[in-house]
Amino acid sequence: MRKGIDKVGGDNRVGKPVRGATGDATGQAGAGPHQAWRGGPSVAAGAGRRADAWVGAKGVATDVIVGPTACLDDISSNLATLKRIFGLDGEAERNESVHRQMAERAAECAARIGQVLEAAIASGRLAEADVFDRDYRPIPGTRPQKYHTRYDAYTDEVFPAVQEAVIDAYDGVVYAGAVDVNGYFPTHNRRYAQAPTGNHDKDLLIHRTKRIFDDPVGRRCGANESPILLQTYRRDTGELMHDVSAPIRVGGRHWGGFRIGYRA
Repeated sequence: MRKGIDKVGGDNRVGKPVRGATGDATGQAGAGPHQAWRGGPSVAAGAGRRADAWVGAKGVATDVIVGPTACLDDISSNLATLKRIFGLDGEAERNESVHRQMAERAAECAARIGQVLEAAIASGRLAEADVFDRDYRPIPGTRPQKYHTRYDAYTDEVFPAVQEAVIDAYDGVVYAGAVDVNGYFPTHNRRYAQAPTGNHDKDLLIHRTKRIFDDPVGRRCGANESPILLQTYRRDTGELMHDVSAPIRVGGRHWGGFRIGYRA
């Protein structure tokens, strides 16, 4: 792999490899050297777009942000460049197909969630101020801390119809759901909204709803306003995951993002 990197290092159409250290695609520090690929024009052309790749003991991780003037084709071009650089061949082509499919589904679900929340406002079920409530009320006795909002009882009723359909349709999908701009997950998937047992290690796996996922990946899923954000990271359960998200808008206002996590 190093020979391949050195070979393309002289290509003025791509970026130059630089030395650093990272733990995963979130950018958190980790032990050990790696090669960090800072993409040039053929990886991310134009303002608002970025594609970085990290090569370490755990393999290649990608972080692709598609900007306002781009479309899903940018994911294909970015991944094609990574394939050429790292010689991923068939694996990259399979990943490209999955990434595109998941990105399209995230965008569709983001639009549907926006419509659901707009309908709640139009019907009088929720006020606009309720939908955009950021006054998180701690739920006693929860660890990690979980929260209620003025709208989460409503989303418990209506979000599963959108979110569970993604879980049911794709075997490789681990989670799929809507988070607000701060990474708050008001209504997680049913598999992660089971009654807590009191066993912290078990509850970390089965009772993840109503948490604020404020890790770097989680924050970006909700805060990102570009059409598509693709990240690869190591989940707090230890799994290496791809996460693709698309912004949710309610009445033209940015509410958060719809994120889909699937196995790397």
